[in-house]
Amino acid sequence: MMSNIDQGTNAELLHEAWGLLQLVVVGGVLGFLASRTVQSGLRTRGLSATIGLFGLYLAPFIVDAGWPWPTGPMVAGQPLLPAVAVTLALMAMLKVFGLGLDGSRL
Repeated sequence: MMSNIDQGTNAELLHEAWGLLQLVVVGGVLGFLASRTVQSGLRTRGLSATIGLFGLYLAPFIVDAGWPWPTGPMVAGQPLLPAVAVTLALMAMLKVFGLGLDGSRL
């Protein structure tokens, strides 16, 4: 028989795991869509999901720095519209980096 303390801890752990799962799925989708939109040209497994998660991570800092538009819906406490903008910007920077790796086209 579990005590009340153990049951409360399990519920909190389940809540945290659910929030983390939401962030991973949304980050992966954001990265996938940004990869398809920008076409960075870099083909590395997991790169788009990593960029999407990094966009979700940076979004609250962008909002705190003075995001001028509405933040839109929140996913597990993270603003979604700034995350989309940051993810697209990161993917665009990867495209510029990829163009630099390709070299001169003369």
